[in-house]
Amino acid sequence: MRFGQRSIEVYQSQSLLPGKKAIGNNGSSCLTLAAQHFDYEVSRIELSRMILMHDYPLKMVEHEGFRDYTRSLQPLFKPVSKTTAKRDIMSMYEIERASLLTMLGKIPGKIAITSDIWIASNQKRGYMTVTSHFIDSSWQLQSRLLRFMYVPCPHNAENLSTALMNSLLDWNVDRKLSTLALDNCSTNNSMIDILLGKLSPSSLIMNGRVFHMRCAAHILNLIVKCGLDVIEFGIEWIRDSVAFWTATPKRLEKFEEAVNFLNIGCEKRLMLDCKTRWNSTYLILSVALNYKEVFYRLNQRKSQYKTRIAESDWELAKEMCDKLKIFYSVTEMFSGTKYPTSNVFFHKICKIKISLRKWETSSCIEISSMASNMVEKFDRYWNDVHGVLAMASLLDPRFKLKLPQYFFPLIYGEDKGLVEVKKVRNLCEEIFLEYQVKVGEKRSKEIKAICNSEFNHVDEMGSLDGFFSWNSEKYSFSTSGRIVSAQHNRLLPSTLEAIMCTQNWLWAGKKGNTIDGVGDIDVDDDNDNEVNEVADCNGATKASVNWVETGERRFFIL
Repeated sequence: MRFGQRSIEVYQSQSLLPGKKAIGNNGSSCLTLAAQHFDYEVSRIELSRMILMHDYPLKMVEHEGFRDYTRSLQPLFKPVSKTTAKRDIMSMYEIERASLLTMLGKIPGKIAITSDIWIASNQKRGYMTVTSHFIDSSWQLQSRLLRFMYVPCPHNAENLSTALMNSLLDWNVDRKLSTLALDNCSTNNSMIDILLGKLSPSSLIMNGRVFHMRCAAHILNLIVKCGLDVIEFGIEWIRDSVAFWTATPKRLEKFEEAVNFLNIGCEKRLMLDCKTRWNSTYLILSVALNYKEVFYRLNQRKSQYKTRIAESDWELAKEMCDKLKIFYSVTEMFSGTKYPTSNVFFHKICKIKISLRKWETSSCIEISSMASNMVEKFDRYWNDVHGVLAMASLLDPRFKLKLPQYFFPLIYGEDKGLVEVKKVRNLCEEIFLEYQVKVGEKRSKEIKAICNSEFNHVDEMGSLDGFFSWNSEKYSFSTSGRIVSAQHNRLLPSTLEAIMCTQNWLWAGKKGNTIDGVGDIDVDDDNDNEVNEVADCNGATKASVNWVETGERRFFIL
């Protein structure tokens, strides 16, 4: 740095005095100075965090533009190579892993596990993700990725179960497990059987009877895909029309002119759907229905646009939107990651089952055929999980047995419905007795007294208006597999695992992964008006319902 004729050397360890403009109490501005020390090591750490959190390629540190930018911000920062950046990331992975290992060791309760298979398309490699979900000592919902490991082919039950078991042992969580949630396929069923043979039955809830939880969102995706396959031809004309008018900016402009001319009061833009994400099909139909008259007018005036959508196709599209709406809203609800939703699973799943039964008797042949296909898949899932889901609603002090007592007679008939309600009650009592043995009779009596006092308090309060607020996740509506991004395909498996895991840990620490507050959700189903819901009891719900979920998985943490 030059000042007049003198040259002033700025050393790396020298503190700087950056100025900051501030407004005083009387409204006057003043300049505040504070010593700031440049720490090269801290800058290196922050660079690694940036690369990990935002999924930037490692080679960006060698880009000339990036180096010019960092030099303009801090001339003292020495550029690093791709190899150095990788080494820094691996060091950060080890530090964060040790911290998470300590955190998991201090968890007072159970840990739920979810697992998925990701594919690197260009290398045909398969990677297994292992994610933990738990409630920490502060009663906050937490989710952490434990492994993103390469699993050599073949991906059979033996290899997958061995890889998963080794991961559980590496993280020392094999005796803290509550449930394991997987996609619904035969390989996973065999994998569960092998795992149960390796795990200690005494460490599992009810000796492992509720260990395997099916993925709710995955099942719903399969059900919807099965139904859409039946009526695919009926909605193809609408898809072709949307594709035509979104093909070029000029056509889209023409379409918007027609919208304005007809004074269509809808601001939603046309969009193409992705056939592996069924929610996009729902959205394309719901938007296109608003522009029915526009398509008809353009068919009359545009010579190149020769697709004429028949009235029967529009009617089918409307019917489809009405039917898909319940799946869309429920999948969104199931997809939250920061709040418990398992206590309302039963309610929504029952609504779907009753709706499917009604659709089977529809006068529309396409809808009836679609519903029949859906019912076949749905019943396989329902038979496996309806008892556990009902128990989750029972643990919610706002509902207790009211939902099973209402829905089971509708689904099974009066006599069998009462039998199913009794099964749910017995299941809950069985789990309570198991805990009574584990934590001691005295402690169990204290817990029971607290729960009873909370339930009695709830019964005195009016009807429930509040539900939890919900978000959607990236893969909740997808019927395709998980694909490793192109920029990660060429990385070594160990490097890829370090990047994926550390990215997850950093974001979890940044966002906190805490449970959101209670919000409102509108209910527009006829069944909801007939359910005698109890009042929101705030703290009682928090203390009584220990269910956790992630993206596409839901599981029980007792």
